[in-house]
Amino acid sequence: MPVPIAAGGGGAAGLGLILLLIGMIGGKDKTGMTQAGMAVSGKTQQPYSTQLSGPQGVASGTPSSVDIISGPAPVAGTIGPGAVLGRWEIIRRLGSGGMADVYLAQARGEAGFQKLVAIKIMHSHLARNTRAVEHFLDEARLAARVVHPNVVAIQDLGKIGNDYVIVMDYVEGVDLERLLANARIGGRMVPVNVALGILCRICDGLHAAHKATQPDGTPIGIIHRDVKSANVLVSKQGGVKVVDFGIAKAATQSHMTVAGETKGTPSMMAPEQRVGEVVDVRADVYSTGAVAFEVLTGHAVNLDLATLAHLGVENWPHLPLPSSLRPDLPHELDEIVLRSMSFERDRRPADCAAFETTLEAVMKNNGLTASDKDIARWVESEMQILAASAGVEGTAATALT
Repeated sequence: MPVPIAAGGGGAAGLGLILLLIGMIGGKDKTGMTQAGMAVSGKTQQPYSTQLSGPQGVASGTPSSVDIISGPAPVAGTIGPGAVLGRWEIIRRLGSGGMADVYLAQARGEAGFQKLVAIKIMHSHLARNTRAVEHFLDEARLAARVVHPNVVAIQDLGKIGNDYVIVMDYVEGVDLERLLANARIGGRMVPVNVALGILCRICDGLHAAHKATQPDGTPIGIIHRDVKSANVLVSKQGGVKVVDFGIAKAATQSHMTVAGETKGTPSMMAPEQRVGEVVDVRADVYSTGAVAFEVLTGHAVNLDLATLAHLGVENWPHLPLPSSLRPDLPHELDEIVLRSMSFERDRRPADCAAFETTLEAVMKNNGLTASDKDIARWVESEMQILAASAGVEGTAATALT
């Protein structure tokens, strides 16, 4: 990008920040908490969401560069069931996003070894864009350094012909956003123990990403920057996995974000991230808090700073107490959840591990437990309803594109 354009982006961001702060300071709401941040007022309305490209998770090895995967190059527009890419045979397409298509495939090995995987193939027109390619490769490199059961594992990264490919574990299940939307339509709440169990697992996976290191022990400094329910997969076995590291930030990544450039989902984004400031792990804490509000109350939220700036900083995030929306919630969750979305990052939990500790304490104090089987039973019930209405085959891919 030419320097004048980059400088202009930074200047615009600075001006935007000043205008937003002026608006917020001048528009403080002294009437107490409101429902201004609620994205839904009825149970049948769909959640506010901005689908972004890029995905996943983790693995046992980190490709140091682009490996060339042996095998015939796929022909654009002709990839379908039965097509062979390297050692993988395509079963069906799972989904498509702004950056790539994702396919369910079967890995074939010696002695009849077979395993299902998800293969993400970058759109051919983006493969000619150096910046887009670096984003795509950084995604896999970062995710591959996070080895944790609550992060989707990256198995391989490479190039087949002219196409860049990421191979990851296939999660047989549904993304959390769809499960929540389905429950909301039917007026059903996520069981409190299941909701807290899912949130603890999200925190655990994110903390593992935040603490990931290079082989020599050097911290990578990964920040997800797009934590939302659509980027959490819940399997039929009750596993909870964070995905979509496509816009993750790390000190070691190859490309750098242009000054003033903002990426992520505005409705779930921390204020400092929304105005283009440097972010740390507390930005992910904020977004996890927004997910917590959705999971616990059954209401989706829109915390876009541009939408709420006129209400001011006081009483941010301008949301009602969770227990006022759901009386069976432990009241200590009110302060925990809303504090995680504080406007000032210093008021939030220091990291996702600290956030998880507070949630675990609530579970212990209220005699709540959530095993994988407990989560699996809830997932199964919601998926049966989904299957009866529209079918859920391949829905887990929505967060992988």
